[in-house]
Amino acid sequence: MSPGGLRGLQNRCEAWRTSWVCSIRTHLRQFYIMEYKTFLVIGFYSSFKSFEAEDLAQRAGIPVRLIPRPKEVGGELRCGNALRFKPEDKFSLLKLLDKQNIEYTEPVEILDF
Repeated sequence: MSPGGLRGLQNRCEAWRTSWVCSIRTHLRQFYIMEYKTFLVIGFYSSFKSFEAEDLAQRAGIPVRLIPRPKEVGGELRCGNALRFKPEDKFSLLKLLDKQNIEYTEPVEILDF
């Protein structure tokens, strides 16, 4: 065995353990620092309509995100998608969807980051 061979192995193990612990601490710190924001979510009666609504909103310049439908949004819906958007975009988005005859549920407020 070379001089200091075992010591080198211990140093590598300690370095790996330290980096792993630091990584977990960093992720936890980021999780607790994140600020939750208020968003509105609407559900749809078909998946096709949810994709169409997302496309229309993005073409109109309204920032939206297609997400899995939360429990709070219509339990009777068959579509598992929902559209998340900022509260200040509510009227412009709903007006756009009404104009295109896309049926949606009542907007529900959620907290997200």
